[in-house]
Amino acid sequence: SRTLTRQAYAEIGGVGGALARHAENTVRSFGDAGQPIVREIFRNLVTSLGTRAVRSVDDLMTVFPESRRGDARQVLAKLIDSRLLTSFEEEAVEGDGHHRVEVAHESLLSSWPRLVRWQTQDADAAQLRDQLRQAAKTWDDHDRTRDFLWTGKAYREFSVWRENYPGGLTEIEEDFGASMTAHAKRRKRRRRIAVAAAFVVLLAVLTVIGSFWRQSEREALRAEAAELVALGQLELESYPSATVAHAIASLELSDSRAARLLALEALWEGPTVFVVSEQPTLEVGFTSDGRWLTQRFFAPGEGPIRLIGEDGSIRPVPETDGQGGFSRSHAGARNDLF
Repeated sequence: SRTLTRQAYAEIGGVGGALARHAENTVRSFGDAGQPIVREIFRNLVTSLGTRAVRSVDDLMTVFPESRRGDARQVLAKLIDSRLLTSFEEEAVEGDGHHRVEVAHESLLSSWPRLVRWQTQDADAAQLRDQLRQAAKTWDDHDRTRDFLWTGKAYREFSVWRENYPGGLTEIEEDFGASMTAHAKRRKRRRRIAVAAAFVVLLAVLTVIGSFWRQSEREALRAEAAELVALGQLELESYPSATVAHAIASLELSDSRAARLLALEALWEGPTVFVVSEQPTLEVGFTSDGRWLTQRFFAPGEGPIRLIGEDGSIRPVPETDGQGGFSRSHAGARNDLF
């Protein structure tokens, strides 16, 4: 008898159980070579929410490499013939038809253990997979403008996801991903150029500031040098040696024609003095042989006399008599220098 009893129906799990066994037998018939293709097809026909997805056959086939698309079409045709998938023509607005395919029975999504296991394994990646599919379609529908590309955090999440996603992408999705990557590289390059430009501008600003600082420093030195020239001019008639000293100090700060001319003018007045002591002097003279200059600081009989050689060396000696063999003369008006 071909009658199916209620007990037998319950034992086979109802319609869902019968479909699950039929699906399992069909998949096993593809062998080890065909089963990965079956999984990839169902991966693209089930959403992250565990519902059926309708896909264009041509779009679905682009998930596979060109070298395997022939085998994929054969597997797809057998799944349709086995009533696990259903296909239909959908007329587009422009009038051209699209061959579409979907899972034939909703119950397969929950009653077929193999498909349930596949969904569990793909659960982490399925949500972003659906988002990518929708984003790529929107991007393609808007003439693939970069305004619809993922950027920032969304792109970084896609990059990480793509490295770990075991399945394939459709041609549109691959193009979408490649455009995002190219756009991200361009943005990174522009950021580098902007940083480099900012560094150049900063360097230019620092250079200008440094130039102004050096210029102000030079101006300060010139002002100080000019002040020394003015002080030297005040001493020119009364003390030319001081004028020479001021001129030299001015030239050390900033070379100027005025300081050079002042030094020449002071030297023209006569030789510069050779200062050997700045202590107050009571009396000066020379030794009898003329080799030593004598300098007295103290009153006669109260302290030694200094002998100063032509090289500036100083030697104190005791006073031996009233004259001491020295010729004497009183110190001049500037008795603070000797």
